[in-house]
Amino acid sequence: MYASVEDGTTWVDLQDFLQKHHPNLRAGVTYSPPGIGIVVSCLCYGMFDLGIFGGTGAEFINGLEFVLSSGELVKVGSCCLSNYWYGRQSLPNLAGLLIG
Repeated sequence: MYASVEDGTTWVDLQDFLQKHHPNLRAGVTYSPPGIGIVVSCLCYGMFDLGIFGGTGAEFINGLEFVLSSGELVKVGSCCLSNYWYGRQSLPNLAGLLIG
């Protein structure tokens, strides 16, 4: 299961949404201040409590979708091949150009 978040969504926003709409699911609890953005945290190798099982926040990124200054939409990871964001391990890891 995954969450598609946009820049500016914080860990608190995600926790509140899951608690209200999907109480059986949980996101990791960040070791950063809870008001930090999820995208920034994961791109900068942020750690959270699920990290012992899966690594840093960067390892939990299934794909990235971003807009270039020209207005062109770029997708890397599984979302470049399908409508599903299932993982990026079996693909060329172009997301690595943006992580860290």
